Amino acid sequence: MAEVWSWGVAQILVMMWEHGLTTMMRVHKQDTLEGLVALLLDQMRATLDRFFNITDSTARVLGGGVSLRYEGRMVPVYQNLTNDIFVLGWTEGCAQEMLLEAAGLKLESLKSTLKGLIDEARPFAAVDKRVRATKALEDAVKDELSSLQIRKQQLRIAAASKVAVLFDFDGTLGDTETPAMEVAFWELAPYFPGMKAADL
Repeated sequence: MAEVWSWGVAQILVMMWEHGLTTMMRVHKQDTLEGLVALLLDQMRATLDRFFNITDSTARVLGGGVSLRYEGRMVPVYQNLTNDIFVLGWTEGCAQEMLLEAAGLKLESLKSTLKGLIDEARPFAAVDKRVRATKALEDAVKDELSSLQIRKQQLRIAAASKVAVLFDFDGTLGDTETPAMEVAFWELAPYFPGMKAADL
C-alpha cells in the first residue's frame, strides 16, 4: 500500500509540473494552494479505496500490455521526477512541498520507492514485450502467406481467362451441330470478302 501511495503522489507532482498550478486551481475551482493539495490527496485516497475494495481484474487494467503500461506510464513518471529541472522553481512552502508534507513523504525517499517499483516491473515488462513481438511476427507471417495465396489465385484466374475454348463439332454431346456451325461460319467469314447475305 505504501508503494502505491507513493506512486500516486508522484503522479500528482508530475501533473503539477506538466499543467501548472494555476490551471489545476482553475479546473478544480480552488482559491488556495492548500485547498488544491487537500483536494488532490482526497481524490487519490478515494481512488485507492475503490481499487482496494472492489472486485477487479488485473487483465482489464493491463489488457493493453504490461510493457505498454510500463513504458508509457511508470517509466515517464520516474524519469520526470528524477530530472534535474523537475524541482526548478520550487520554493520553501510551495505547493509541491505542501503536497509531500501532507502525504507524509520526502522527495528523496519517493524517488527511491519509485526506482524500486521500476526495477521490480522491468522483467515482467520485458517478457510481455517479447511475447507481443513474437505474436506480431507470427501475425505478419500469416498475413504475408495469405497475400501470397490471394496473388496465386489471381494469377490462376488471369491465366484461365486466356485459355482457348474448343467447341465440339461432332455432336456427340448433344445438339451441338447448329451452334458449332454458326461459330465455324463466323470464324471463316472474314476470309470470304465477296460473300453477300443473299448467298447464305
